[in-house]
Amino acid sequence: MKVTVVGAGVVGLSTAINILETVPGVDLTVVAEKFDDDTTSSGAGGHFRPNINHIDGVPKAKLKRWAMDSRDHFFSLAASGASSESGTRFVSGYLLLDTPEEGVLEDIVLHFRRLSQQEMSSLKFNQRYGYVYTTVITEMKRYLKWLAARIVDKGGKMQRRKLSSLQEVRAPWVNMFYTSETRDGVSTYVYPHSNIVNLGGSRQVGNTSLEPDLHLAEDIIRRTKQLVPALQGATVVEHWVGLRPTRTPIRIEQEVLHGNGADIMVVHNYGHGAQGITLSWGTALEATEIVRRWAQSRRQSKL
Repeated sequence: MKVTVVGAGVVGLSTAINILETVPGVDLTVVAEKFDDDTTSSGAGGHFRPNINHIDGVPKAKLKRWAMDSRDHFFSLAASGASSESGTRFVSGYLLLDTPEEGVLEDIVLHFRRLSQQEMSSLKFNQRYGYVYTTVITEMKRYLKWLAARIVDKGGKMQRRKLSSLQEVRAPWVNMFYTSETRDGVSTYVYPHSNIVNLGGSRQVGNTSLEPDLHLAEDIIRRTKQLVPALQGATVVEHWVGLRPTRTPIRIEQEVLHGNGADIMVVHNYGHGAQGITLSWGTALEATEIVRRWAQSRRQSKL
C-alpha cells in the first residue's frame, strides 16, 4: 500500500514514522516543499507544556490523551540513550501567571507544585501565581533530523516538491526555563537549549510574514530581561520567525477524494497552533490508527 505524508514538520514526520512502524508493508513517501531547518517547526522553543484550555472544539479528555501519549514519547526519549541525538532533555523551571493554572499540567509533568509567596518574593517574580515543574525541552533542529533519519532507516522516502518572532541568544549560564503569561494575553518565555537560549514570544493572528520585526524583537528582549535579569549581557545570535497554523478544531479525520478513475483516502492531521510539538506524537498515533484500520479493511476486501 502506498502512503504519502504531506509536510515535513513535527506533525508530518511523527505521523510518517508511526505509520511505518505500525502498518505492515507500507510504501511511504514524505512530500514537502521544505525540510529540516527550513520548516516552521525548526525554530520552535520545544517546551513540552500541555495548555489544553487554549484549544477549542476538541473534548478535553481527547486533548489530555494526546498530551499523555506525547508525554510518554518525549519523556522516554529524554531518559534514553537517544537523548543527545534527538535533542531531548529534562529541564526544570517556572511558570508565572496572573490567574491560577487550571489545566492538566499537574497530572502530566514531573514535580509540579505551586511556589509560596515567600519563594515568589525571593525570586522577585511579580505575578500572582507561580509554579515550578520539570518537563522536556526539545531542540527541534536536532529532533527533526532524528525523525527524518528514522523514517529513511525504516524504508521511507523523502521528496522535495510543492503541492498545488522568536529570538535566540547565547547565554550558557541560563539553565532553567521561564514562562510568563499575563491576563491580557502577552506570553514571554526563556527556554535553554544546549548551545543557545530561545526567547519569545508573540501571538499575532493573521500575520503571515516570515520577516523578523526588529521592534517586536526589541520588545521580546526587554520582556525576557525583566523576567530573567541574568540575560543582561547575553549576545543575540539569530532572529527567527515561525508560523503556527491553527484550526478550530484541530482536524484529525479521513476523507475520500474521487478523481482520475480512482479513490484516494486522505487522513488530515493539522491545525495544532502553538501546541504542535506538545500534541505531535499523540495526534500522530490517532492518524496512524485511521491508516491502519483502512489498510486492514483493504486487505480483508481482497480475500
